[in-house]
Amino acid sequence: MNRIQMQKLREEIPEREKKSEMIFQIITESALYRNAETVFLYLSVGAEVSTGKLLEAVLRDGKRAAAPVPGRRGQMTFRQVRNPAEDLVTGKFGGIPEPRPTCPECIPDPNDLILVPGLLFDRRGFRIGYGAGYYDRYLAKLSDGCKPVGICFQGQLTERIDNKPWDIPVARIVTETGLRDCDAEEAPKTES
Repeated sequence: MNRIQMQKLREEIPEREKKSEMIFQIITESALYRNAETVFLYLSVGAEVSTGKLLEAVLRDGKRAAAPVPGRRGQMTFRQVRNPAEDLVTGKFGGIPEPRPTCPECIPDPNDLILVPGLLFDRRGFRIGYGAGYYDRYLAKLSDGCKPVGICFQGQLTERIDNKPWDIPVARIVTETGLRDCDAEEAPKTES
């Protein structure tokens, strides 16, 4: 299945708004959320799991919100969002909103919640993104103890993705059916 087919699969998932609301509830009721000082989240567009309400909750709950800013050579940073109306601008990649360059950069620590989008996830935590590798490069730089969480609809889960040596799995996945741990140790060793 190619990325266009994966996007179409996601677009055909019924009741995406209702399922996004369920995912929002699971996240905000979790210990991961309660214990986080900063929530690193993507700013959803199209048929992705909606994160708009989550961003509002993070700010209302007195936590820091951080959103991605893609940069040169496939690198990505996260910058703080204090006031979405003032801090967000239309990004250069597909019109996805992103924080202004003047917003402070945020570096995650092990207690922070890092939400990772994807087109498809497997039960081991490996994912297929949009193909530019931003999240894989970012996740590879995380300090020990940081446990990123994949976020998707249940219909975006599969048994196994053929992962590459540079693919970085998430530690957990949240869908409308709950929050589950992943086991990347089941991953086969691949040759470079």
